[in-house]
Amino acid sequence: IGENRLVYAYSTRSPQTRIIDCNNRNFGQQRFFEGDVFFLANDVGAEFFDADVASSGGDAGTGGSFARFTISKDNLYTVNHADLSTWNIADGALEKVATKSIGWGIETIFPYKDNLFIGSNSGMFIFDISNPDAPFLQSTFSHANACDPVIVQDDIAYVTLRDGSECQGFVNQLEVVDVSNLSRPKLLKTIDMKNPHGLSYRNNRLYVGEGINGTQLLDASDLKNPTKVALMQDIPGYDMIAMDNNDVFVTGDAGFYIINTTDPADVKVRSHIPVSRK
Repeated sequence: IGENRLVYAYSTRSPQTRIIDCNNRNFGQQRFFEGDVFFLANDVGAEFFDADVASSGGDAGTGGSFARFTISKDNLYTVNHADLSTWNIADGALEKVATKSIGWGIETIFPYKDNLFIGSNSGMFIFDISNPDAPFLQSTFSHANACDPVIVQDDIAYVTLRDGSECQGFVNQLEVVDVSNLSRPKLLKTIDMKNPHGLSYRNNRLYVGEGINGTQLLDASDLKNPTKVALMQDIPGYDMIAMDNNDVFVTGDAGFYIINTTDPADVKVRSHIPVSRK
């Protein structure tokens, strides 16, 4: 932006700014290492990822449900619209190990134990990464054509499906899927929603962004049977990350929010960075 340089200023941990000169070999790339920070540009912004902490399993590895990359042990996994790529990041290196074609309409990636749960507009793919350098397809859970973020808690996967021209779908619902048998995912329940986007789980609570309709809070004490508790209509939700202290980081059309949901009947907005769309 001006002066032959590009400035990125968004962080999953704390505010950071990286100024990249046009002569820098990383300029214009979607992903790269800059010092000990891994950078990824995506459709909705940019993320900085502390590679050292992430590879050790720290909280800095927490990503939103729309993430297109994740780190497990010494490997980074990324998806584009059709491929899953494996990168070795041991000792600060960034070396591509393999790229596997997995179909079209790939949208998101979520790690859980020795598996990757990959959302697409036609279904959910489960990849086994017990051999980290060679992910293999364990099973597929198909659904109606729709946008498809997915997260997993214990043996339950939560999948949101929504309509809209970019999703080519006609349903708005939350699907609860039993993945205790990874070879045979089983749909347990569907819950009608307004226009569900990203989602996050923490402390027996499930949070679902409802786009311009707000942010939905569900009681997930029974993982197989989450129930709606409150809809925060004044907090548009696109994606979110829930923390242990009941703080939730929410992004949406109105900008970036940090809210506290300790008392669901009295949600506190701790901070808000407005974003105007021109």
